Amino acid sequence: MNPPKPPVSEEPLEVENFTRTATGESFVVTLSGTTPPNFPPNRITDLSAEIQEDTVLLSWTAPGEDLDQGT
Repeated sequence: MNPPKPPVSEEPLEVENFTRTATGESFVVTLSGTTPPNFPPNRITDLSAEIQEDTVLLSWTAPGEDLDQGT
């Protein structure tokens, strides 16, 4: 039931030098002072990225705290 993916542009994009660092394939989040949720949030289905000068702006709709319920 995911929406269709947006089209991918084939036009070349000029970018200047940059670095990217990736470490490991997973990470652990430690909760303190709160009870862990019983259900994970729904998947994000509308993630988008926009290049603005020297930054990348990410936006998405919050899917809910427990599945699609909550904030």
